Amino acid sequence: MAIVNGKCPQCGAVTKVNETKETAFCTQCGDQINVQQSIYLLKAAERARPDHAQAGQTNHTRTTTSQRRENRERAAEKQVMEAETRQKVSDWLQMCSTEQDFLMLRKRILDMALSEREKGMLLSVLDEMTKQRLKDTLKKAADYKSSLESPVTGIIGAIVIAAIGLAINYFFSMKWPGIVCMILAVLALIGFISDHFDKKGMEENKKAAELIEEYRKQGYKL
Repeated sequence: MAIVNGKCPQCGAVTKVNETKETAFCTQCGDQINVQQSIYLLKAAERARPDHAQAGQTNHTRTTTSQRRENRERAAEKQVMEAETRQKVSDWLQMCSTEQDFLMLRKRILDMALSEREKGMLLSVLDEMTKQRLKDTLKKAADYKSSLESPVTGIIGAIVIAAIGLAINYFFSMKWPGIVCMILAVLALIGFISDHFDKKGMEENKKAAELIEEYRKQGYKL
C-alpha cells in the first residue's frame, strides 16, 4: 500500500491517496478524483512555490496552521487505511465457502508478513464482521446456555407469580389481579417446559454453542 499526498482538483485541498489505485475520494469535499492527476497537481503547486516558502516548511518551529494540516493528513491517512482494511476483510469473507474457511481466517492473518499495527487492524475488523455474520448463531448459543440452568429456577419463578396472585386475591379480595397472575404463572411454566422438551431446537442451539466455542478457541472475540 502506497499512501501519498495529492491535491484535489475540485476544492484544492491536500488529501491522502493510494497511488496504486486509479481513483480516490477527497477527504475535504468528498468528490471522486483521479489519483495520478491529484499527485501531479500537488507536485506542480510545490514547484511553483517561492524558495523561502519551501524552506519554511523544514523549520522545526511549526505554526498552528501546519500542525492542524498534519492532524488532518493523519486522520485522512487513517480513514484510507481503515476503508482498505475493511474492504480487504470483506473480500476474504466472500471467498470463504465453508465454516472451516471462516475459522482459519484469523490464523491466516497472524501468519502474514505484516506489521503488528496492520495485523491488529485486520483482526479487529475480522472480529467485528464475524460477530455480525454469526448474529443468529450467537443468540442460539446464548439460548442453549440459558436452557442448561437448573429447572428449579424457572419453576420457582412460576410459583412466586402464582403466590403473588393468591395473596392479592386473599388479602384484598381482588379477583382479576389474582387471576392474571395465575395465568402468567401457568404460561411461564408451559413456556419453560416446552423449551426444555423441544429436542430439535435444543440440538440446533447446542450446535450453535459448540461452533461459537470453536471460534473463541481460535482467538475470535465474539
